[in-house]
Amino acid sequence: HVSYSIQNTWLDDIEQKILSRIKNKYPTYPIFWISSEKLSLWEETNINDTFWDKTEIIQIVEILDEYVFS
Repeated sequence: HVSYSIQNTWLDDIEQKILSRIKNKYPTYPIFWISSEKLSLWEETNINDTFWDKTEIIQIVEILDEYVFS
């Protein structure tokens, strides 16, 4: 059994690594313009819509692929 807090810490660490990679590769990516309050809300809420265009989605999937397969 892995506690919720350990899982949450692990996911937060992954999130920071992904954001760092995005910032290095795409420094003007729109996620960096979003308020921390809104990002926190997104973390705690299921969101059915996307806020990114096709190009931005491809960029983030590319970063996720690099992370997962590196």
